[in-house]
Amino acid sequence: MVTIILTWLFGHGDPIKATSRIAVTGASLVILSAGVLGYTALFDLFNSIGLFHPALAIFFPLLFDFAEITAAVIVLNAKLQGEDDRLAWRAVLLFTALGIIANVAHATYAYYSQVIDEGQVILAVFATALFPLSVALVTHLLKSVITRTITRAQAINTLENLLKEIDDKRSQSAQLDERIAQQHAQFTTAQQQEETVMAVKIAEIEELQSQIEHFQRRIEQLKIEYRQAEKGEFTASKAERQAYQLDGLLAAGLTLAAACEIVGVSPNTARKRLNLLNGNLLSERRHH
Repeated sequence: MVTIILTWLFGHGDPIKATSRIAVTGASLVILSAGVLGYTALFDLFNSIGLFHPALAIFFPLLFDFAEITAAVIVLNAKLQGEDDRLAWRAVLLFTALGIIANVAHATYAYYSQVIDEGQVILAVFATALFPLSVALVTHLLKSVITRTITRAQAINTLENLLKEIDDKRSQSAQLDERIAQQHAQFTTAQQQEETVMAVKIAEIEELQSQIEHFQRRIEQLKIEYRQAEKGEFTASKAERQAYQLDGLLAAGLTLAAACEIVGVSPNTARKRLNLLNGNLLSERRHH
């Protein structure tokens, strides 16, 4: 049990917690001691009045102590909320002064009742006046400790919230970066696909243009050949000339080998040349 109390009191090595708890413990003991000592004097004073039931005397000392402590707590609450605490401070001062007056009145009454002499009354006034002053002073100091503790806890809580918010922002930033990377990758892929499709289209267009140019050249060539044919200026190609030569030689009665030797082509090439005449061979007509 003692170990647990000491561990709590010294705050597990935290100097701020340790000093705060020691201060709170010490202040509580001072308030308790002053309250007990002042309680006896005020209890006796209330019974000395003789107007009330003796059992009610137990509440009279508590009136001063609880009122003073309550006013001090109200001061603390007002300060924490940033409100005006002048009325609460006046209440603290009022009940402290009333407590001193009550204790002095008790000592004076004892002197006039010849319970104590002149020297004792001076000591009694001094001693009993310390009770409410001690409660007021220590309550104020305790309020300061509590204020600093609450302020520190709020600062730590605010810092933890800020750190948590920073972590959340970092997480959101990482998620956003990931989304941006994914969208960039999708955009890159789509762009590459478009470039591929575009390259294929361009290649197809170039091929079509090449075919169109070839057809245009062929058409121009055919036009030229047509005009030459109309004028009788048709000029056969070398293969066609060879085909006509071979056909004429064969029509004259030469063999294919002899005709090939004269024209200067192989028999195989000779057959290909003769196929260019599309069956219009003089040699075949002759044999028919």
